[in-house]
Amino acid sequence: MTVEGRVGTYKVRGSGVGEKKYAGVIRVKKPDNTFEEHPFESSYIVAKPSASVAADKMNVIYIGVPNPITVSVPGVPDEK
Repeated sequence: MTVEGRVGTYKVRGSGVGEKKYAGVIRVKKPDNTFEEHPFESSYIVAKPSASVAADKMNVIYIGVPNPITVSVPGVPDEK
């Protein structure tokens, strides 16, 4: 974890497919030098990479003919 300019960043690589959980405590120093604690917990899901490619107008792709194709990748916006 790194803290820069009062912002903490936690980075970790996904290690295997499935739900991963994490938890921690944020400690905030008060003016009287005591600490206020804020526990938290959350989770994220690691999935295998995947993509779907589909020919829009025909069931096959032909050389020399416009072949409209739609590509879909989970987690990536359509405009990308």
